[in-house]
Amino acid sequence: MTSLAYLSQSRADFGRIILMDDRPVLFDHDMVPISEPLSPNNNLLYQNWQQLRQQATPGRLPLRKDFRPEKMRAVLAYMWVSEVVGDDFRIRLAGAEVDQMAGQSLSGKLISEIPQQFSVKLMQVYRRVIAEQCPITFRNQASAAAVAGLELEVVSLPYLQDAPTPTIIISAFDISAAMLPGA
Repeated sequence: MTSLAYLSQSRADFGRIILMDDRPVLFDHDMVPISEPLSPNNNLLYQNWQQLRQQATPGRLPLRKDFRPEKMRAVLAYMWVSEVVGDDFRIRLAGAEVDQMAGQSLSGKLISEIPQQFSVKLMQVYRRVIAEQCPITFRNQASAAAVAGLELEVVSLPYLQDAPTPTIIISAFDISAAMLPGA
C-alpha cells in the first residue's frame, strides 16, 4: 500500500518535498491553472464559495463572515486563511495538515517569512486573486517518473471583510495519489 508522509528536514524544503514510501517526491513549480478544482475536497470549498457569491450583493464577492467552517469539516485540516497586510499576506490560521507539511505552525506568519521557493509562487497567486477578484486553482505534477500520478492541487478564494476589495483569501490543498499503483 502506498503511504504519504511529509518531510520537513529544513525550511528550505517547505512546500516541495513529501515522502512516499520513504522516498522524497518533488513537485514542479510550473503551476497549471485549471478552471475548477478536480479534488473533491477542494471542489467542496469552491462550490461553497460559488454559492456564497450567488447570495452576495450582485457584483460583489462573498463576505468572510458568511463562510461557515462547520460546512467544510472534510477540508479544514487542509485549509489556511490569509489576510492582506500591506504588500504581503499574513496566514491567520492554518489547518493541521498544512502545518504538518510545513513542519511548523504557519499561523501568524507572513508569506514573505516562509521559504522563497514556495512564497514567490503563492505571492503571485494571491496578488492575482486580489487583483482579478476571482478564484485561482492550479495543479502541480510530481517530478519523479516513479510517482507520475501524484499531483498537488491548490485552490485560493477571495473574500471581503471590511473593504470593497478582497482582503481575505481562503485556500486549501490536496495531494492526489489516485493514479499510483496500490493507492
